Amino acid sequence: DIRIFKIIANKQPKEFKDYFNCLDNYGQLVEKFITKIKTGSDQYYLLAVIKILSHIANNSSKKDEMISMVNTYYSKIKSIKGTNKKAVKKYMSLLKEELVEKNHTPSEMIELLNLKYGIAREFDLETLQEVQKLVKPDAETNYKDFTEKKIITLDQTAIGCLEDAISIEKLPNGNYLMGLYVINPYSYIPNNTSLEKTAFDRGQSIYIRGSVIPMFPDELSYNILSLLEGDKKRVLAHMYEFSSAFDLISFESHRAIIKVHKNYSFENFDKSDHEEEQIAEQLYRLMASLKKEYSGIKNYYNRKNQIKMQRDYCDSVLNNDSFSNELINYIKIFANHTISKTYSKTGNPFIYCVNEKVCNDIKTVDDILSLNTTNLANETKTWYSLQNNGHKTLRLDSYAKVTTPVRNFIALKNQQLYEDVIIKGTKLNNYEIYKIEEELKKIVEFMNRKQNMIQEFAEENDYYYKKVKKKIKM
Repeated sequence: DIRIFKIIANKQPKEFKDYFNCLDNYGQLVEKFITKIKTGSDQYYLLAVIKILSHIANNSSKKDEMISMVNTYYSKIKSIKGTNKKAVKKYMSLLKEELVEKNHTPSEMIELLNLKYGIAREFDLETLQEVQKLVKPDAETNYKDFTEKKIITLDQTAIGCLEDAISIEKLPNGNYLMGLYVINPYSYIPNNTSLEKTAFDRGQSIYIRGSVIPMFPDELSYNILSLLEGDKKRVLAHMYEFSSAFDLISFESHRAIIKVHKNYSFENFDKSDHEEEQIAEQLYRLMASLKKEYSGIKNYYNRKNQIKMQRDYCDSVLNNDSFSNELINYIKIFANHTISKTYSKTGNPFIYCVNEKVCNDIKTVDDILSLNTTNLANETKTWYSLQNNGHKTLRLDSYAKVTTPVRNFIALKNQQLYEDVIIKGTKLNNYEIYKIEEELKKIVEFMNRKQNMIQEFAEENDYYYKKVKKKIKM
């Protein structure tokens, strides 16, 4: 795991440097790498090892000898027999490319990164044609009409991928009703289509320096599945009743039709001289209550920012200077918690976002070569699982991605399950549960690898972006 290696290398830089300055030790790692290629290890694992080997060499006083060693191994590839000869050549070529930094143009570098990580920036013709063929949804039956509610969107910009909206109102009994409205993609997109397959293959929208690589084509992300001001849209409405002191009293979800009153950017909503001043005051009181209840959120986002995680991993960047940005993060985590906890009580399969300690048993660098782990008592890792083991950093007993279905395939699938079981009240028989569980197992396995790949892609893109920018300044 490249992440574990980075943590260990940072915690024990001298020990690692001394250990891998020994060419025999470096050679063992290269040999293990070639063995893993031959045995058909997955792409993420192989790319992770390439990054480890290049990191060691590029920070070693014996870099030239290490490059020579890799070239020697590469020259022996022609003697390898079997179906994996092509794979060995491919990944050894990638390793050579990493070891010798070339002066690629920005466009060449983007192309190389896309090829290396299997990132598709453009959509195929079949997917784009499916968007054009989408028909208007059937008449709204079994949908609650919430079009008269004063609903607003809050996002980085007022024209982005607006997949969620909020409202808050004071009830006659003195309590408050807060609504979180999340677009319902499957009410617009049929199952088992090229659009769904493309979303699965991409896994999530990728936010990198300079651009966004969306999970769905632009027409869907920024129009059909975006809660634009004045448009009627189909959503799942999650309604929370709070006491006058903002203690949670009840929670229920509905399929609903809404019409957004106003699209706000964080910056515009944070200004005090707009028409939503009363709403802002109520939301401020709500956030104060959520901060007390969800004390782990602030530390979680501080850690995310420290290690430069992407926006999509934490739904949106937590900007300490922005009230509305911080508010949306608290509301979304609150919703993801309550939704996943409600669903977990059914006992049906669901994809949870689990955060636990990485490991506790790596003692020396020798353990790396034997594929063991290290003493990382305070380090945690987040991944997808069918087991609801809670989120340790957020200090929550249950957590799942549900509120970002246009930007994350796991959220899209979870939302579909939640709608069927909780809102529609579908009773699943044992065979149906088995079929869903088998499908989700495959999704989880793929998405965990995909998430790691995307993180590495984003970090490498960021590295080259800064490098190109530095050259331009010079």
